[in-house]
Amino acid sequence: MIDHRKPFFPCLPDLDRRRFLKLGAAAPVALSASSLTALPFADAWASVDIPPSELRFLEPSDVAILKALFPVVLAGAIPATFGPEDMEGMIRRIDGSLDRLAPFIKSELRLLFNLMDMAPVRALLARVWSPWETATEYDLNAFLDRWRESSIPQLRSAYAALHEMIMSAWYGEPASWERAGYAGPPEVDRPEGEDPA
Repeated sequence: MIDHRKPFFPCLPDLDRRRFLKLGAAAPVALSASSLTALPFADAWASVDIPPSELRFLEPSDVAILKALFPVVLAGAIPATFGPEDMEGMIRRIDGSLDRLAPFIKSELRLLFNLMDMAPVRALLARVWSPWETATEYDLNAFLDRWRESSIPQLRSAYAALHEMIMSAWYGEPASWERAGYAGPPEVDRPEGEDPA
């Protein structure tokens, strides 16, 4: 016979019915508060629409994934002045960088993006149940943490690839250097006519 007095959720042993109802009442408030923090950048994310013909490697579904991950990976680094042009610039830099990679690496990244775009894979491996465009900051952070700490080497590698492409697109842009306290590359005197490496 089932003892209904015992907690329903084994992972939350102290969660009785009263606490469950309190949690249910508090959840919408918490979600509303977290969504307010994303509002300054919502327009920048939503208004970027690069025609697929202008992209060399990325596909529209890949752009949706990156747009969802940018504010989470770069939390605290993005200034309030960040706008659609900045977002578009980051996407184009990532696209250009990925297009210059070796064919084998490009095929691996294409596989990663294609898998992440499939709803069953997104739900099972990333545990992100809603489409990338509507995923919550909490779910995206949990997904990234899970892959970073995974015991599966392929998931750790996938996390590293996503993290590195976003970080390099942001910190490779001179507009972000001042905020990071970086004065930029040193000026080097070159013989006349020599191109920089």
